[in-house]
Amino acid sequence: MIQNPMLRRDEGIIIDKGHICLLDQLMRISPHIKPHVQEMAMKLALELKDIATRIAENSLVILGFLLLLFNYRLFSRFNFDEDQVLNLFEFAAHHKEAVELFRTVGFADKISDFVENLITKQRYIAAVRFICAFKLADKFHLVNLLLRQHMEYTKQK
Repeated sequence: MIQNPMLRRDEGIIIDKGHICLLDQLMRISPHIKPHVQEMAMKLALELKDIATRIAENSLVILGFLLLLFNYRLFSRFNFDEDQVLNLFEFAAHHKEAVELFRTVGFADKISDFVENLITKQRYIAAVRFICAFKLADKFHLVNLLLRQHMEYTKQK
């Protein structure tokens, strides 16, 4: 996948669920990454970063970028701080893979603030997904309310 990346269109690389599945499985097996493969992943990550900053609404591109960053241990090569990464996670939060990646990369201590941000930005389904995954229902008694708010928000669109 790294040697022959995703489909290319005028706006850049297109990532589909199949690519996300492969990257998710790579995260689970966590193999040793050889330097030349890491360099190829870095080139792809740079292209994805450019696309992700231009079209932030494409959550698959952002999720793919995050998976590449952490699977290929590229995080230190980008000058991101935690807030920037958490912001990227907000765009991809409704994907089930984002929950496990969030936990794997060690952001569990930031979960309460992250969920609060999702609620503030009216991303209720993603908030509920993280509340359930991190067993925060006792802290966020609002799960039913959040789902109702999401339904109202959706009706208004």
